[in-house]
Amino acid sequence: MFSSSVDFEKREWKHRQNLIRERLLSSAADIVCIQEADGETFDADFVFMMENGYDHVLHKKFRFRCATFFLKDKFVLEQASHKDRTLVTSLRCKNTNKVLHTVNCHLSGGAAPERRLRQVHDGLQQIQKYINALDRNLAQQRKGNRPSPKLIAKAEEALKDYQDAGIIVAGDFNSDGNTAVRKLLVEGCVEPEWKEPQYPTLVLSSK
Repeated sequence: MFSSSVDFEKREWKHRQNLIRERLLSSAADIVCIQEADGETFDADFVFMMENGYDHVLHKKFRFRCATFFLKDKFVLEQASHKDRTLVTSLRCKNTNKVLHTVNCHLSGGAAPERRLRQVHDGLQQIQKYINALDRNLAQQRKGNRPSPKLIAKAEEALKDYQDAGIIVAGDFNSDGNTAVRKLLVEGCVEPEWKEPQYPTLVLSSK
């Protein structure tokens, strides 16, 4: 798209922004995960999303960042965590009251499979940390001097919401094929002795 054979006006941002606008809005998606958004010009670049009913979370770090958009009339943002090249958002659906977590990734490129594995693992672990915090809160409610059945029931419901929540992992993985990231997402674990075929001598994890 940037080659000299492409007309200059089609290489300019205005033209490319219109193409992005058309593609994103025509999808009519409830949630949109993008990567490599320019943090310095984000509001102007994606104003069309806000004008069409989307709210968003933009990663706080890096110049080129992950951003997660969600329809305001369908979701409420409960919390967000800005990790190493992943953006974790927890959304509550207004219609069903169920929670949906998204892990929006732009994983490290090049010969860094161990870092890509850690980045996805850390994003997923953040969701587990949310669950652990709710579990501790429930335990505190039950152990109080004057346990409140109402507060205990509320804490139980909050914990169950997060335990039952769906999880979406999306984005630019900067890799494909038989990778540690794929193995983690499909099988749930990566053993210390497992190696990526592309990097047969590289230790990916000691855990």
